[in-house]
Amino acid sequence: MMAAMQVLMLRLAGSLHRHRRLVLAAWAIVLVAALPFAARQSDRLTGGGFAVPGSQAEAVQQALQHDFDAAERAKLGVVLIARKGAGAADQRAALERLDRAAARIDHVGSPTARSSGRPAAARTRSSCRCAST
Repeated sequence: MMAAMQVLMLRLAGSLHRHRRLVLAAWAIVLVAALPFAARQSDRLTGGGFAVPGSQAEAVQQALQHDFDAAERAKLGVVLIARKGAGAADQRAALERLDRAAARIDHVGSPTARSSGRPAAARTRSSCRCAST
């Protein structure tokens, strides 16, 4: 059986070698004929089902973009450490600078200053309208 397969492959190799120009021309014709079909495949292919109208994947993707748009943004924590000898006025000034910086950024609220020496927190605003199932 193995010898028969070997003989067949040797005949095929010899035939391809003798008619190599014809084989090359046939491949070129097939390639040229396939180009218009290949160029239009992006119109027919979808990105993992997300672009199929009415699919569950599309509904989830739209809900995520609508309800959790702010969640995709990076989160940033700010830690203020008082220098040695810094008084309450210095700490309040640092919090005010942080407040002004946070006010210039979308979806970031003002820090909540506390005079008790506990940490202040910058809170994010979100307009999440979550649907229950």
